[in-house]
Amino acid sequence: AELGELLEEQAAEPVHFIGHALGGLIGLELARRSPELVASLLLINAWSEPNAHSRRCFSVRRKLLLHSGPEAYLEAQPLFLFPPVWIAANSEWLEQESTHMLASFPSQANVLRRMAALQAWQPAPQELAEVHAETLVLATRDDALVPWTCSQKLAGRLPNSGIRLLPEGGHAVNVTEVERFNELMLDHLRKHRLPAEALTTEEAL
Repeated sequence: AELGELLEEQAAEPVHFIGHALGGLIGLELARRSPELVASLLLINAWSEPNAHSRRCFSVRRKLLLHSGPEAYLEAQPLFLFPPVWIAANSEWLEQESTHMLASFPSQANVLRRMAALQAWQPAPQELAEVHAETLVLATRDDALVPWTCSQKLAGRLPNSGIRLLPEGGHAVNVTEVERFNELMLDHLRKHRLPAEALTTEEAL
């Protein structure tokens, strides 16, 4: 609701909304409630309903936060987001990111509320059928947090959608496969008439 109000206040043109996981769910809600504000959607590793695997992952993360604290929570986080080979090759970067995130870690209550919201979101099929924006659903087969079949099911419930499945990249494919992700993103935006001169890889990053 707040995002829709902000766009209306800015008198913005319909947006090309790009959202990863929770961001994708926000985009879907915006497109459903205020279709005039959304020109297209790109949803990365998103879903239409909770599933047992993701619920187990969130349960583990919740217990880590509650019983072991933010440092252990952040140490485990890459296991859910990135492929093992990528983790092994980017250990130094991950250590730096963990240190940075620990220094600005939000309150425990905030993180728990976010996890609860992720697990609770479950629109009715008829609500998803109200989303008429042109949509590309992007998923990775090796996502360790959200099974790719969840994205497949989501795409099947949206009336104007297509799906692209990548063989690898993990949940955070926009981080691990930057060039491939940007290629797909820019192709999607060009198809929906965003001026080509406005698009550069550097800006997309």
